[in-house]
Amino acid sequence: MKKLTLIRHAKSSWKIADLEDSWRPLSPRGYRQLTSLAPHIPHQGLWLVSPAVRTYATAHVLRRLAGLPMGGLLLDERLYESCGHNLLSLLQRLDDVDDEVTLIGHSPGLEELAQLLCQDYRQPLGTGELVALELDVEEWRACRADCARLLLHVASHE
Repeated sequence: MKKLTLIRHAKSSWKIADLEDSWRPLSPRGYRQLTSLAPHIPHQGLWLVSPAVRTYATAHVLRRLAGLPMGGLLLDERLYESCGHNLLSLLQRLDDVDDEVTLIGHSPGLEELAQLLCQDYRQPLGTGELVALELDVEEWRACRADCARLLLHVASHE
């Protein structure tokens, strides 16, 4: 069995109107959202993070709140502006050394991936939300549609 945790970045700021999308930081509300998420994050495994500022900040704050080292983060361009099928392909290419993987990225890609993998997950994935799935596969390359069951969905209290 493999475990996959999907985290959509916390609420971002739009205060600087002409700022390129990937450079948008978290808003004060976004930082507050992360306090309710931190107790539910995985403490082991691989963390793949979109290189956008708001996703990296989400990962950084969550790991700090949980007392985890920063060394477990890997920035991955494939998580930025990706669809669910592309994210599934990313999972299928992972090394099996890690049984737990966390993806921190964006909507609609993470939401599409959750819905593709798990029949029971059919809702939107809001900012600062987490979905944990258990995949009925022994190897990442065996990931396919409807191979997962929903373990946990944590919505922000902010």
